[in-house]
Amino acid sequence: MPPQKYFKSKPFRSHRTQGVRGFTLIELLVVIAIIAILAALLFPVFATVRAAARQSVCQSNLKQIGGAVQQYAEDWDGIYPLGLDFADVSNEAIEGWRSFPEQLNPNAFATVKELAGLPNRKGFVDQVLASYLKTQAIWHCPSDIGLHYRHIKEPDGSILYHGDITEEGATAYEVYNTSYGYRSELGMAGWTVDQGKTVTNLMVFADMAGYWHTRFSRTVRDKDTADTSDTAKWSLNALYADGHVNVTWPVYMTSWNEEGPVAEYYKSLDNSQTGGGDGRLRP
Repeated sequence: MPPQKYFKSKPFRSHRTQGVRGFTLIELLVVIAIIAILAALLFPVFATVRAAARQSVCQSNLKQIGGAVQQYAEDWDGIYPLGLDFADVSNEAIEGWRSFPEQLNPNAFATVKELAGLPNRKGFVDQVLASYLKTQAIWHCPSDIGLHYRHIKEPDGSILYHGDITEEGATAYEVYNTSYGYRSELGMAGWTVDQGKTVTNLMVFADMAGYWHTRFSRTVRDKDTADTSDTAKWSLNALYADGHVNVTWPVYMTSWNEEGPVAEYYKSLDNSQTGGGDGRLRP
């Protein structure tokens, strides 16, 4: 057996005695700063992605509603649904139907009053189309942050909107069971789904407010909020008669002012007075 002196044992070091170096305060602050910078860079990207996703869902909803309109038309001689939306049923709005052109529907006022008075909202367009859609949730736009109508002046000084505010803290869907407005004059005039000078430009359904997709962080319940006036930045998911969805605010306004039964009726009158037409409403 070799002498013991030829063997050298390894020095034993306890794990407790081995020092573990931690972060210094400066290093920790640097890491926190880096994380904060990354978060500041990424959060706007995440917000944009979420906004795009909400808008995509909203457009899908409108396309499904457009399909329901087509199915309804197949069952009812090709005409648009005879139904109301939230803007038709206030006392002021119902009275406004008295001025609907008699040549389009002499019974418009009485019809609106009857539809508005039906139990369980059966006169509203979402209920008229209920049997053609799988769920009421299709009428909910995920960007719906509620309504806030106020006096908004256009560059020419005209008033674009004035009206009400929704119940405190409520979305339009929660108050009215739908996030979408309907061009109810189409059904009231008995127009068919292929009627109109250019169905590509004929708006049928749209989001109830133009700022839902452009003002994600703004509260709509504050009557002193001023940024509802920047209509140049507004956009609406709007369904047109040919089935496509457009989100451009100027296109929506052009459609509202120049396409549809009432607009075409009054344009036909103008043409007849200037010798440009025979005074009849033409498809």
